[in-house]
Amino acid sequence: MKKINLIIAIIFASLIANSQITLKYETHALQADYTHTTQFVENVKAGNAGENQIWDFSNFTCGHEKSSQIILEEDVPERLQSFTNTTIYDGENYFYFDVDEYGIDYYGLITPNAIINYNEPIEKMNYPFTYGDKTEGEFTGTGLYYGRVETDIYGSYSVEADGYGTIVLPGDVTLSNILRVKTVNTIFEISCKETKTENVKYLWFSENYRYPIMVVIETTKTEGDKITITNTGYYNEKAFQTGVEQTNKQLADFSVNVYPNPTTDFVNINYNLTQKTKVNIDVYNITGAKVATIVENQEQVGAQNQVFTPNLALGTYFIKMNFGNKTIFKKIVLID
Repeated sequence: MKKINLIIAIIFASLIANSQITLKYETHALQADYTHTTQFVENVKAGNAGENQIWDFSNFTCGHEKSSQIILEEDVPERLQSFTNTTIYDGENYFYFDVDEYGIDYYGLITPNAIINYNEPIEKMNYPFTYGDKTEGEFTGTGLYYGRVETDIYGSYSVEADGYGTIVLPGDVTLSNILRVKTVNTIFEISCKETKTENVKYLWFSENYRYPIMVVIETTKTEGDKITITNTGYYNEKAFQTGVEQTNKQLADFSVNVYPNPTTDFVNINYNLTQKTKVNIDVYNITGAKVATIVENQEQVGAQNQVFTPNLALGTYFIKMNFGNKTIFKKIVLID
């Protein structure tokens, strides 16, 4: 990258650190000749930061819009060719990046109505990047709107891997070892008046998929006395389908059944193991805190039935079942 970055690392025990997802250039950088299709989502919130989180998007409402982004290594304007090598085109707008083994810098965009250039770019990612890592800095640039209105642009950015855990998508699709990255861009534009835009974006990454599984964007724009707040989100259709395939394979391997659900007083957990396997079964609340242990480090084989009688408040919980090196989550709801 073009500047020295401030990296704040949280120290973990080596066993935990080795098990967590790390974003790398080889596995998660922008890749040319790829079409990235996303489905917009309505009324979705980002959830909590921290360790061992469970982000539950199983009840989100899909919007009607889809968006496709094509990642290219051509179509870079001549004036940008000396310091950018990758373009994202979404059918209307062009976004320009410099991508290398150290990370991703964002240099500007062209829309039907505007041209934005960053003299000091926004750093979008550093590699490698894992839970607890953070980079931050400042940027400057210029803008030209409608071919005649010029603006000066400046601001600050931060990129932080602020959470890891499990993401739950519609259709009982549950993916573990997920890293959440939070980015905050605060942008000031000055022409005849000053406009401030704060853009907070949350991105969820899987170890086995290059692009984000889920994105939530919260934007606050202040123009004089007028404040506009928007909240949007989208999920990656290809990652979603990959999750369905992975979950179906896990369920086929272990034949897990949890019932009754919803429940008032007890839950049966049935599963069948074809070979001797170490089993752990725990219960978590929606903030990701462990609230009960059902099975702890037992070697089991054959048909099994566990009965869980929860002494818990009414609401939604997740049963986490570890069978050797495979993990399955089931959501349960406690009612009156």
